[in-house]
Amino acid sequence: MFTKEQLIEHITRQLDQVHRLIKAQPLGDNTYNQKTIAAMEIALAALTAEPVAWTDEQELRDVEKDGCGYLFKVNPISPNADHRRVIKLVRLPAIK
Repeated sequence: MFTKEQLIEHITRQLDQVHRLIKAQPLGDNTYNQKTIAAMEIALAALTAEPVAWTDEQELRDVEKDGCGYLFKVNPISPNADHRRVIKLVRLPAIK
C-alpha cells in the first residue's frame, strides 16, 4: 500500500523522466509517450485536487430521484454537518 504523498512523488518523478527522455531522443511518432504523459498528468491532478464543494448521500439520492440536489460550500463545512457523511467534490482539468 502506498500513501497519497508517495504516489504524488512517484508520478512527479516519472513525468520528469519521460519529459527528459523525449527531449533527449525525439521520436517520429510520440503517441505512446503523449498518452503516458496524459495519463500521469490526470492521475497527478486527481491526487492533488482540492475540494470545491461537498454533498452527502441523501443529496445524491435526491439527484437520482428528482434530478436536483444541494451542493454545499467547502470552506467552511457547515458546523451542523455530519462529518462522517461528507462527500467532498473536486474539479479536475479537462482532458486535452
